[in-house]
Amino acid sequence: MKRFALIMVMVSTVLLSANAQLRNSGAGMETMPFKYYGHLYFPAIFNDSIKGNMVFDTGAANYLLVDSTYMKQIGWKTTKLVAAKMSGAAGSSKTWIDWSEARVKTSGMSLKYPYTVLINLRDILGCHADALLGIRDMKGTPFEINYQHHYLRKLSSISDSVRGEYQRIPIKNDGVRILVKASMDIDTIHVEGWFVLDTGSGGMVDFTKAATEKYNLMSLSRKKMIGKGLQMGVGNRGISTSVDMLSDRFVIGSDTIGSACISCHSDGEGAFGERPWIGIIGNGIWDQYSMIVDMPHNTLYLKRYRPYENQEKMYGFSFSNRTDIGNGWIVRYLIEGSEAAKQGLKLGDTILSVNGRAVTDYSWDEEEKVTSLSSLDLKVKDVAGHLKHIHITPSNLWIGEGK
Repeated sequence: MKRFALIMVMVSTVLLSANAQLRNSGAGMETMPFKYYGHLYFPAIFNDSIKGNMVFDTGAANYLLVDSTYMKQIGWKTTKLVAAKMSGAAGSSKTWIDWSEARVKTSGMSLKYPYTVLINLRDILGCHADALLGIRDMKGTPFEINYQHHYLRKLSSISDSVRGEYQRIPIKNDGVRILVKASMDIDTIHVEGWFVLDTGSGGMVDFTKAATEKYNLMSLSRKKMIGKGLQMGVGNRGISTSVDMLSDRFVIGSDTIGSACISCHSDGEGAFGERPWIGIIGNGIWDQYSMIVDMPHNTLYLKRYRPYENQEKMYGFSFSNRTDIGNGWIVRYLIEGSEAAKQGLKLGDTILSVNGRAVTDYSWDEEEKVTSLSSLDLKVKDVAGHLKHIHITPSNLWIGEGK
C-alpha cells in the first residue's frame, strides 16, 4: 500500500498580513505538464537559475513553501527571517518566513512572492519535493487539472463541449481553500457535508476528528485497517494513527464510487481538528477524473475517464526517499498486523536495498513501481543501526467482521 501525505497548510504570524502585496508577473499560462505520483510535481526554476520540483497543492492557500534542506543544499540565501506558526494535517509547529522576494518559473507561469515559508517538506514527501505552491495564482480564472494526460493549465473560458460533457458541481471558496459537497453511506450511516478539495492529499477521503466522533465511525462493524504514520503532514505530531474502512458508496455530484476507502482520524489536529469542513478529498478520488475548477463562478466541472479499482492486496507499508541526506528510504507508514509488521519492519527503519539492488540505484519512476512487484526482499537498518532482512508478499490486510 502506498500511503501518501496530507500537506494542507495554514501559516500565521503578526507580520504575515502581506497577502495584498502578492503579485503575478505572468499575464497568461500555457499547458504545464506534471509528473503524477500521488501528488502533482512540476519542474520549476527558482530565482532565475535554481532547478527544483514543485508540488501543486490546492490546500496550501496563497503561499510558496520551500524545503529547508533543499534551500541549504542549493545555497538559497535568506535575508530577513521572521518567526511564524504553521498549522497542517499533523497539528502545528513553529517555522520561519524569509522576508525577501522569491521568483518561480515553470513552463507556463512566471511568479513573484514577497516572502517564502520555510518547511521540512521532504520529511513528509521525500527528496523529490523541493517546494510547494498553493492556489494564489489560479483563483482569477478557471483552471484544468487533467489527471489522464498529466497537465495543468488556466482557461480563458469554459467551452461549450465542457458544459455539455462534464457534470457541474457547486463549490465554495473563501480565497484560501476550495470546498465541495459530497456524501457517502457506510452501513446505516449517511454522511453528507463539505469537504476540502485537496490536491496536497494523496488519499481518498479523510474525515476530521469532529466528523469521526459525530458519526461514531469508529464503532462501525466493518473490516478495518489500522495504520500508524511518521510525519504524515505539516505539524508537530510525530506519529499519527488512522483507521481505514470501505464505504458502501461515495457520491459526488451525479457520480457514484463504490467501496471508496475512507480514513478516520480520532486523534486529529490542525486540519483534522475542529473545522468548518467534515473532511478532505484527495487525489485518490480526483485522479479518476478530468477536472476544471472555476473559482470565480464557484463551479467544479468533472468528467470520469476511468473506473475506480479497489486494491485488494497490499504490502502494508510506505516509505519516503531520503537519499538526499542518507542512503535509504525511510519507513513512514505501517499497517498493524501486516506481514511487513510481523516480519519486524518498524516506523523510522531505513530500507537500504530492494531485491538485492541498492535503493540509491533506483530511478524515481522505478521507485514508484516497487510496491507493485510480486515480492520484496528488503535489507533494512533500524534506528539503532542493526541490520535485518525482510521478505514479504502482498496480502489482504482488512481485518474484522463486516464488509
